Amino acid sequence: MAALRSMLTLLLLAHLLTFWPASSSSSLTGEHGDREALLAFKEALSDDSGALNSWNASSSDFCRWAGVTCSRRHPSRVVSLSLRYGKMGGSISPDIGNLTFLRRLDLFYNTLSGEIPHTLSRLRRLRFLELAYNSLAGEIPADLSNCSNLVYLSVEVNGLHGGIPSGLGSLSQLQVLYVGENNIVGRIPPSLGNLSVLESLALYQNKLEGTIPEGLSRLRYLRYIQAGRNSLSGTIPPLFFNMSSLQYLGFSSNKLHGRLPPDVGRHLPDLQVLRLGGVGNNFSGPIPSSLHNATRIQELGLANNSFEGRVPPEVGMLCPS
Repeated sequence: MAALRSMLTLLLLAHLLTFWPASSSSSLTGEHGDREALLAFKEALSDDSGALNSWNASSSDFCRWAGVTCSRRHPSRVVSLSLRYGKMGGSISPDIGNLTFLRRLDLFYNTLSGEIPHTLSRLRRLRFLELAYNSLAGEIPADLSNCSNLVYLSVEVNGLHGGIPSGLGSLSQLQVLYVGENNIVGRIPPSLGNLSVLESLALYQNKLEGTIPEGLSRLRYLRYIQAGRNSLSGTIPPLFFNMSSLQYLGFSSNKLHGRLPPDVGRHLPDLQVLRLGGVGNNFSGPIPSSLHNATRIQELGLANNSFEGRVPPEVGMLCPS
């Protein structure tokens, strides 16, 4: 559900913004550091919309350039670069890795191509990395695991291939991981079960296969998991149906089977979306009447399975009159 995803992202942004100081004028000490990195970054882009018109090589006050925020404590150091909806093409320059004070990089919804530069791994202070809705290719850099302060990582809706690096499971502060709608292959790394504060995980519309790691069902803060439209097989780990934090559980259009626990609705009080339908899955058994206890549910997708018996009348009570 896009609204739920947007709400979770906005809440996280509001939390992170409290750590980012407002911009201030640059000092001359930054002219041959962050300023040069920004100009090299611009050089690799095509900017037909003029989003970067203020990025003038003759101006030393780069902290006033569009999308740039500098530190209060270190006035010549860039801490945030936000150019979402900029209609910019081209590629992400490796020089971005020279902005070593950067905490937030937001390039959402442009037309950027090429690969994600490995130099991002130099950004040890980086907390927020948003590269979604571009045309990026190549693989997710394994050395992003060096960005140990990452809280938010989104590369969804690109053309990325390869697997999900298992090293991402070492990002102990990560709360959001979105890699959906790419061409990602292989298995879901069991190491993702180590992301103890993870709240939101999007793996949908890739080419993932194998079983669902049981460790994911032990993530006590997980509210959103969307892994539909893959080739996942086996059963959903039973503990998923006991995760009281869950608001969105999506495994539609895979190769999964199994039965829903009779008391599933009693253990998911905040559930808003349950998606297990679509082509490929083969869930069976009765539809549990306990689902009527999930009073916040807005979408219940169970089609194209092998459920037996009647739809419990209690479940019908969830529909608005």
